[in-house]
Amino acid sequence: MKKINFLIIIPLILYPINIFCNKLPVTVVNICIIKNVNHLNVTSNDRFFIIDLTTGLKYEQLPTNHEIELYKNYIKVSETKFLTNMIQIIPKTENNFIYVNKKPYRDIIYIRKINNKLSVINEVGIENYIYGILKMETNPEWPLEVLKAQAVVSRTYAVKRIGRHQEEGFDFCSEVHCQVYRGVNGEDKRTNYAVDLTKGEVLTYKNQLADTVYHACCGGRTENPENVWSTYQQSPEYLKGVICKYCKSSKHYRWEKIINEELLIQKLNNSGYKIDKLLSIKIYSKSKTGRAKEIAIKYIYNNNRHTLVLLANRFRLIVDPWQIKSTNFVSIIKQDKKYIFSGKGWGHGVGMCQEGAKVMADKGYDYRQILEYYYPGTEIQKWEY
Repeated sequence: MKKINFLIIIPLILYPINIFCNKLPVTVVNICIIKNVNHLNVTSNDRFFIIDLTTGLKYEQLPTNHEIELYKNYIKVSETKFLTNMIQIIPKTENNFIYVNKKPYRDIIYIRKINNKLSVINEVGIENYIYGILKMETNPEWPLEVLKAQAVVSRTYAVKRIGRHQEEGFDFCSEVHCQVYRGVNGEDKRTNYAVDLTKGEVLTYKNQLADTVYHACCGGRTENPENVWSTYQQSPEYLKGVICKYCKSSKHYRWEKIINEELLIQKLNNSGYKIDKLLSIKIYSKSKTGRAKEIAIKYIYNNNRHTLVLLANRFRLIVDPWQIKSTNFVSIIKQDKKYIFSGKGWGHGVGMCQEGAKVMADKGYDYRQILEYYYPGTEIQKWEY
């Protein structure tokens, strides 16, 4: 390693959001891409630097593979020991990528010691972050107008939620909980173009950032958020459910899934509910849109009968949202030791229906009209960096 005695201070700061201005509150976000490992490897397609953030020493590296391992009192990179809890890795030139476990990422990488394990955080500009999201959250082969709509939605969703994992030392995770992020591997020329065409654009309601939740397919009508999440007391005007006449052609419009009783018991027990035998699963209450709001589960535990009432969306997440695609149930039927769930749509049903938005774009609607349809009363604003 070639050592350069150079003091550099680059703190990892999570800034609060001010939604009452026309300027984006941050220019970079921090995404945790790897958690709780003891070793990993990094390289680049050109020379790059590793910086000890305790001493400020900067080491220039050749573009070869470097193994990084965690020891009790230090982080080891190849043969060099760093007596620090965090190192920074940056490309020497702006257009190079840093590869972590052979996967490329833009901008800056931090490797941090957290709870005696290594975590990897990618610090990227907001637009680069949206680059790495869009292909993962939509189909890059869809019409450009729906890709532009998704770019505005994903950008707004991110900016409004900056610091979501602040207690863990980063802004976002890289999974569905935030938005799926895969760095450069999550990019596509068409989705990147949609990001570029909408640079800095966010969706607002009364000059405040809108809560731009979205889902795959609503099954004919979107849902009010308070019927899905207990954190909502009532719906913002722009998130009240709307009739969607565009997603009927989607393969997700109708679905059916057979699930063994034994698996359902296992899933519920793993979530803290003590169940020996299931007696029935029925819709307990419905929202005005027709979706199940609550599910009643009758069961036996310690030879006693009990009834458990759960929010339908919580039940769906407990079992498996890839199996029970929505709470827009048509029926729940018990057959021997199996339950047959049938329904419409895929996802929580709140906000933009992606399949419906795609059909709207097919019919000639532009991205502004798509967003107005699913978030009525909102407007697109271009906020400066």
